[in-house]
Amino acid sequence: MERQIDEITNGEDATIAGVINDLKEKGYKIKDITREGNIITGIELSEEKVVMEKNSTKIIEYKLIYSEEISIRYFVEIQGKDYEILYNNGNISIETEEINLEEIDNEPIVLVENKNSEIVKSTISGEKQGNIILESDNIGGIVEIGVKEKNSKIRSTLKVLVREPVTNITLEPSSATVLIGNTIKLTAIAEPNNTTDSIIWSTSDTNIVDVSQNGIVTGRGNGTATIKITCGDKEASCLVTSTNKISLAEYAKENNLSMEDLGFSITYNDGGNHKLALEEFGGNITHGRSSGYFIGSYEVLWDYQKCVKELGAKGIKLTYRVLCSSRGRGYVRSSINIYGIEETILDTSSYSAGNSVSSWTEFDYEFNFDDNEVSKMKFTANYCADSGATSPYSSSDSGCYFKNLTLLF
Repeated sequence: MERQIDEITNGEDATIAGVINDLKEKGYKIKDITREGNIITGIELSEEKVVMEKNSTKIIEYKLIYSEEISIRYFVEIQGKDYEILYNNGNISIETEEINLEEIDNEPIVLVENKNSEIVKSTISGEKQGNIILESDNIGGIVEIGVKEKNSKIRSTLKVLVREPVTNITLEPSSATVLIGNTIKLTAIAEPNNTTDSIIWSTSDTNIVDVSQNGIVTGRGNGTATIKITCGDKEASCLVTSTNKISLAEYAKENNLSMEDLGFSITYNDGGNHKLALEEFGGNITHGRSSGYFIGSYEVLWDYQKCVKELGAKGIKLTYRVLCSSRGRGYVRSSINIYGIEETILDTSSYSAGNSVSSWTEFDYEFNFDDNEVSKMKFTANYCADSGATSPYSSSDSGCYFKNLTLLF
């Protein structure tokens, strides 16, 4: 319909007489002309947004709004269908939905359309004005009820919220780490899942992290802040650390990944119970330890491409711990090699202890990637305790723990 009118007016402003004359000249049939002193232009509701409790009743008043100027309604047949052109106060409007002239009634008829009557039942009384009676059931939810005048197709929308109070809310995970400039997604779980209470997100410090209203957390500066969600009278929180470095061990735990998922593998030859894990080794990625006189060793390989390149780290820091038997034949030796794409060694570091290191001592190794194309890292540990050791955890042990690998940004 709009296309035909646009063709007639060439997309320009037009008078109603000009439009009708051009329609007639092009062979369109003017079926009916209705002149009225005023015409329905709207439906006024006493409330357009309603909040109800379950099992309650609410009455909304409505009345029809009429124009104060003379209006003329034209019904035009186009391609076998009837459409309405309305002239009101100098303005021409086009009804793009087909009109059934047989259903045109001089008396206004107000109807309600409600597709969620299981939540709210709606009935109506009156003609030009009256009441809409809302009756909620024992179900919470949001309902949109259409209120329309049948003949003119003028309509309004009544939005009804039947409250379903929240009973519990949780935030997952309860702690997290985000890189500065990066984002993570937190998940809010409200019970019941059809609660009508809104979830509000907030942060304790926008200089450290900020959060959107759909749970996207962005790292802004170094530090720790609390992300809190509020829903009704319930609250939950998550402690978020924003940093320019990230521990791969913590990253694996927070994202439910294994160390193998992050590109780690291990081989060993001392018969120990080695595995790439955290919980069993006091927060270390893996360990090697000997008691009694035998030589133990293990080797950790880490594939750079599987994790670092994707996250965009600028360097790594490897942390390891050593303990050396106080007796003469104990020793610990470790080495670190950083390999390029073609197996070239980009950097190497080593440590050895042949004398007493009576308590666990921690060492750090850092490597900045710069423009180097790194393929993998290898950490090798060799250790031997003295035969005089009598307890697997005595001070006469020797060992080397691969504690952690930190990405630097």
